Amino acid sequence: HLANAGVVPLVAQYVSLENEKDALTFTSATLLIHYFFQGVTAYIIGKMVNRINLKKLLILGHFVLPIRCTILAVLVHFYDNPYIIISTQILDGVGAGIYDTAIPLVVSRMVQNSGRFGFTFGFIITCWRIGHGFSLLLAESVAQYSSYETAFITLGSIGIMSCILLIFGVHVPSKVKNNIPVI
Repeated sequence: HLANAGVVPLVAQYVSLENEKDALTFTSATLLIHYFFQGVTAYIIGKMVNRINLKKLLILGHFVLPIRCTILAVLVHFYDNPYIIISTQILDGVGAGIYDTAIPLVVSRMVQNSGRFGFTFGFIITCWRIGHGFSLLLAESVAQYSSYETAFITLGSIGIMSCILLIFGVHVPSKVKNNIPVI
């Protein structure tokens, strides 16, 4: 979440700079697009959860961020259109829908039959929120001292490192043992 949480506020802030009269409208649109596509994606993932490899799903959810940040950096540099910049939040909603649906399932598989789901999930959410706070601080600092383009590239680069760590450093059990329900 260190890479992701700072992107939405940066997008809303960036498109509001040139459009002060419409700043609230652009900010609302940014969030509405995100939440709409998050809900649709979570619904679809929920319907397919028993047929999906959760590690591949997490990798896909993680990989959406660097793609989004790259698109944003290119748009900010070459094509400064607030409507197209805000439309990148479709990708944010898709990534969040995947991630928010998959994380409890992955935790459940990793700790099944141990009685530690609540503690483990709570710990992960706590780390997630700490990363959220640092992401906002990092994104604003880079944007202030350099540029929005550099901030998007920085956050996207952290997202790529997260993808690499997930691919090579995290094991997600592929099957549920003893036919015990996942959640």
